[in-house]
Amino acid sequence: MVQHKHLRLYCMRISDHVVILFNGGVKTAATAQECPNVKPHFERANRLAQAIDEAIKRNDITLSANGDRLEFDDDLEFEV
Repeated sequence: MVQHKHLRLYCMRISDHVVILFNGGVKTAATAQECPNVKPHFERANRLAQAIDEAIKRNDITLSANGDRLEFDDDLEFEV
């Protein structure tokens, strides 16, 4: 069994029931910003999380009444 002690996955917690999982990789440096493996995933996750947060504030994305899923129009797009 291969152990990846330094695997980094990025996510955004919306509620107790909704978590958005982004990409990641094996971190080979002290920080994500210094690591060529995870830096692009870290930066993209931050841009997406910011875009999702802004869409939530504009009510383009809402949480369902029971809080177990996100609701949005099929044509929702992000520029990141």
